[in-house]
Amino acid sequence: MTREAMLQTVRGMFKAATGLADAKVRVSHDDGPRPALPYVTVEVLTFGTMQGFTDELLDTLDGGGGPLQTPRGSREATIQVTGVGLGADDYLQTFRSKLVTPAQITLAVAGGLAIDLMGTMVNIPALRDTGFMPKVTQDFLVQYQHTGTAESAIPVSTIETDYETNSEAGPSDYSEIFTTTL
Repeated sequence: MTREAMLQTVRGMFKAATGLADAKVRVSHDDGPRPALPYVTVEVLTFGTMQGFTDELLDTLDGGGGPLQTPRGSREATIQVTGVGLGADDYLQTFRSKLVTPAQITLAVAGGLAIDLMGTMVNIPALRDTGFMPKVTQDFLVQYQHTGTAESAIPVSTIETDYETNSEAGPSDYSEIFTTTL
């Protein structure tokens, strides 16, 4: 999963839960004019955090029958949604309450992630012109699977070993060559 794919999945979930238009659910730090208030921004704060050392290697075969190993493991990210303007907190409340609905779970699974609340919604009013503008933020924990690039598991080669048997009476005349192809 890429950072952008995660961001767009969460934006899509937010729009589906709240009914907001695309222009009202913006990517944080995007250039362009601000939409009319209220609106929300979505941002990936952290990405690719490993959950301990839990990666595993998946064994498969390539098209020619050669062994491949692909690393896979669980990762976590933090997404922050910020509501800007009077009434934006209602958008966040709606999204928070709908995260457990079958429609939202279906969108999350289709996007390859699981999403949950992190902490509480925080009020961070911003100074604007001569007064304060309402602003709230909520962080979400996102969990997903990371799959790396498949690599050849074992170089294909042939090993030959000359093996002689020995006894207490001394070396024997018996010798055998074992050939193993990996």
